[in-house]
Amino acid sequence: MSNEQQLFEQQIYEVMKKAKAKKVQVKLAAVKKEYCKAVSAFAFGDYAYHNGAYPSNADKYTVTHIPTGKAIANINYREARELTYRLFLLPIKIVGTDANSEGNKKYKKAVKKVFDQLKNREPILKNAR
Repeated sequence: MSNEQQLFEQQIYEVMKKAKAKKVQVKLAAVKKEYCKAVSAFAFGDYAYHNGAYPSNADKYTVTHIPTGKAIANINYREARELTYRLFLLPIKIVGTDANSEGNKKYKKAVKKVFDQLKNREPILKNAR
């Protein structure tokens, strides 16, 4: 691991150490006949992470968009917590229910960028919001 990457990891660690999630109940959307009315989760803004909601992914944590109840990712605990926080920092939100609206296309593009940042272990920009 390069010195630059070590600095990035340290910055991510420091930011996540200070991040405080709120315990909430999340109503989930139906997924392949597996439906769970509500689960306990930890939230940052409109996003939450939880585990055990879907039997097919019992060993993974799920990141969920709270207002829609839709799962965004199934990943390990550390990544789920960090992804939830990174999504919380997004300055753009889902607009209405039309997935093809201009606002939601921008949102999807922004979410993809957040996934890339997580995958590439880029620093968390606190002022992103």
